[in-house]
Amino acid sequence: MQNGTVAPNVEAIVLDLKDSQRRSPLKVEALSRMRKLRLLIFRNVEFFGVLKDLSWELQHISWHRYPFTSLPSSYRPYNLRELILPDSCITSIWDEKKIPNSSIMDMLKRFSLLKNMNLSGSKDLIKLPNFEGLPYLERLEIE
Repeated sequence: MQNGTVAPNVEAIVLDLKDSQRRSPLKVEALSRMRKLRLLIFRNVEFFGVLKDLSWELQHISWHRYPFTSLPSSYRPYNLRELILPDSCITSIWDEKKIPNSSIMDMLKRFSLLKNMNLSGSKDLIKLPNFEGLPYLERLEIE
């Protein structure tokens, strides 16, 4: 990911860097091209660039200090069970400026399998959707 190359068949990425292991920031654009990714865990990893999309196959996202203000508007989280973004820069789940008002409910339906959402410590969080339409949501952490 550092030089922008992509392994298209990668299904999982787990990267937890200790302070002594930190390196220069990674290009986030490579994630947009990993179409088979099902598990994504980042802790203490820095990125630069624009996150245009994520794999629609993702079932688990755990990204400590998620550096973006929202998820990519093109992302379709149909398979997502867990969204763990503690201490992130997120202000809302998606950028509503890029989505017509009539599509807000459609966006929420994309999270239909979501069981766990953790946005704790995300001090910039200002807006959350109404989660009544998520039948499997068991846990929501926002404090």
